[in-house]
Amino acid sequence: MIRYSDLIPPRSPKALWTNPAASPLGALQMSKAKAAASAKKGSSKVDASSSEGFPILKYSEADLVRSLDMCKLYPAKVLKVGSDDQYFIHYQGWNRKWDKWVHASLLMKEGPEADKYAKDLEEQEKKRKAAREAEKRG
Repeated sequence: MIRYSDLIPPRSPKALWTNPAASPLGALQMSKAKAAASAKKGSSKVDASSSEGFPILKYSEADLVRSLDMCKLYPAKVLKVGSDDQYFIHYQGWNRKWDKWVHASLLMKEGPEADKYAKDLEEQEKKRKAAREAEKRG
């Protein structure tokens, strides 16, 4: 007997954030830009580069990246380059039905830094899950 759950891939990389500005990293990038603009005007002495987040980089077709989705970094490949820092990506190891357009603030170059960041995200998720379980127990 086939169950419905057997037909759906676990942890599908479905987008939480359709608007890049609404994502945590997109909001961070926007706040950096506002802080930089304020600093240029002289209204405050905020260092926009001191905040953490993915820098908005330019990618080319066939570049290997990691895409932030559902609090995880998924390996992906850039298929198309759009306007306004938008990229059409394919999640490696996933069906092409999951291919989608994402903002550059959700992308990170593949490499050791991306591996470390992915591990950190997994550890944070484990801690949150343990805290939720402990809260349920009482």
